[in-house]
Amino acid sequence: KELKEDFHELKEKFPAKRILKNVLIGVGIIFLLKIVMGMITEMISPNVEVDSNTSAILDLLKTSPVYAVFKTMIFAVISEEILFRKAVSTCIKNDWTFVIVGAVIYTFMNFVFNMGSTAIADLIMYFLTALALNYIYIKNDRNIYMVMIIKFIMQFLPFIVLFML
Repeated sequence: KELKEDFHELKEKFPAKRILKNVLIGVGIIFLLKIVMGMITEMISPNVEVDSNTSAILDLLKTSPVYAVFKTMIFAVISEEILFRKAVSTCIKNDWTFVIVGAVIYTFMNFVFNMGSTAIADLIMYFLTALALNYIYIKNDRNIYMVMIIKFIMQFLPFIVLFML
């Protein structure tokens, strides 16, 4: 029900120009964060191995490209945003508390998923990305679709590179 309401609200309250502007700003912020954190990671520990998420996607691409596209581009985007933004924000009404606590939860879950093998720079990147997405979510009237679009684009760009490997 809430997803339908968010979609209806997106169509009514968000003109295409605003959606494009917010998506470009969101993608730009996250892209810059990733570049800066990538440079920091390279300076701290050059030639670091590919993380387990990327390895899993590469393996999946080799065995089932169609499933890999579905899992990374559709299922992961929708499920993560519903869980880490929509559900958490329903429990935490204060905007700033949600932005911070939601980012901590997202980072912790990625740490647990990677069985503690995630580098400290990766954890910082997860945290900063979650902070940015949570803030964007709040600034766009808690409309989940705006964040889903940004996340989809951010997944799509490196996915094309991985697909070409």
